[in-house]
Amino acid sequence: MALIYITRSAWQKAVAEVEFYANDPKGSKEAAMHAMFGFKRKDCSWKMPWEILDLSDIQYYLITHVWVPPRKYTKHKATSVNFVFKNEFELEDFKIQFNLWKNPLASRYPALDIGYIHSHQFATGFTMPSGLNVKGKTDYSRVYPFWQQMRNRGLDAVPEVIFCKSRKKDSDWEACSYIFDSENKFKYQGYIEIIPDDDPKVDEILCRSYSSLPGGSLWRWRQNTQLSDCIEHGKYNFGWQGFQIRYLENNILYVLLPPNFPNCNSVLYKTFNEKGNYWSSTKLWPKKEFGFRFQLRDLVDFVKVKGYER
Repeated sequence: MALIYITRSAWQKAVAEVEFYANDPKGSKEAAMHAMFGFKRKDCSWKMPWEILDLSDIQYYLITHVWVPPRKYTKHKATSVNFVFKNEFELEDFKIQFNLWKNPLASRYPALDIGYIHSHQFATGFTMPSGLNVKGKTDYSRVYPFWQQMRNRGLDAVPEVIFCKSRKKDSDWEACSYIFDSENKFKYQGYIEIIPDDDPKVDEILCRSYSSLPGGSLWRWRQNTQLSDCIEHGKYNFGWQGFQIRYLENNILYVLLPPNFPNCNSVLYKTFNEKGNYWSSTKLWPKKEFGFRFQLRDLVDFVKVKGYER
């Protein structure tokens, strides 16, 4: 099973850009694109949204969308990609066009984040990042700041995808995948796999915030009505949302809703005792009820009876 997947529509768009520069009459060139990707956490990963996820927490990554930069700003070469701006207005135009693509997707699908794709059209069957695991003007110098940014958001293992020519008879191109993590090394993960746009994996990654779904706002209102001390305490990275609920004396229950809530199988929770200044371990609450029938009050009642557990 692949670690990194890509939707067929995203693959086709990426291949079109790779082929455009690979077949340039003035000489074959690399290509570069931005992508939106999400990931599926393993069911056994019970880390809270503010904890850092590493590769052992990830079941798979999925590239859902690709953005092709305006070609008038590109000056790619055979073994490098370059973007050139004559003045600050051209740079601003580039940023505006990128944000016009990115912002609506990020708003609609909060579990997505920005990634990067490029090509080594000079390679066949296999390729690897330039200057593998070497600091300097290489893929390392580009990926390292990206990894720092993603780690600040709670993801320690970031994907790197590089297209190359295929040895297969049924395909002109394939893409090698790598993971870059806190060891500051690229780790090969095999070829990425193309899946249909209507694959269940896509639906799981392209999940909407529950509050934007029909019935979502009503569900949130009911929780606040049933629990007077129920407070939404923030939106977390990659689409997670949470509630803070006071119960009994000096106790707070934190409930974390996955990005695909209410279509998830469970939610995470942990408790905090203010008097003793200690946390419980993270627990998983099976969400047996269908859709928005799930009520936070049921979990509060359970915790009251169960009490504090480390």
